[in-house]
Amino acid sequence: LIAVRAGGRAGKSSRLVATKALHAALTVPLPTLAPGERAVSLLMAPDLKLAHQDLGFVKGYVEASPALRALAVNETAEEVELRRPDGLPVFIRVRAASRGGRGGRGFVRVFAGLDEACFFRDEGSGVVNDLEIYRAIEQRVAPGGQTFIGSTPWVVGVGLLEETLARDFGAH
Repeated sequence: LIAVRAGGRAGKSSRLVATKALHAALTVPLPTLAPGERAVSLLMAPDLKLAHQDLGFVKGYVEASPALRALAVNETAEEVELRRPDGLPVFIRVRAASRGGRGGRGFVRVFAGLDEACFFRDEGSGVVNDLEIYRAIEQRVAPGGQTFIGSTPWVVGVGLLEETLARDFGAH
């Protein structure tokens, strides 16, 4: 678990989330993946517009690198499919944060990037639901995979990111 609180234009999406999504997609061991099963490097944000920004950085890195471009299989608005060096397919996929972590359920994850997590709120009530989303995601992260929780600051001490930083900062 990596927790990052940083201001706007600090590079959370471009330098941290996008590069880690790519790195994990290509390197996290997947010895238990069933035939036909696909691993996912998940990019989740409060809405699809922000999630697509993260995926845009991934697409930019793939396009700029001949080595990554050679691994690219398919690209859509919602995902990039790569063929890993070990031959396994993996998707880097976007989802919007939703009640109960619905967008992150049901598949093996090599990485989960929860971007702008301080803004994961239920649309109807405004209640922070980042912990619900994290709990749904963490149980399906493959051994050796990582979860990234990052955001610009919002309300000090409120939410999973703030609680994680308060509890763990300086105590790895």
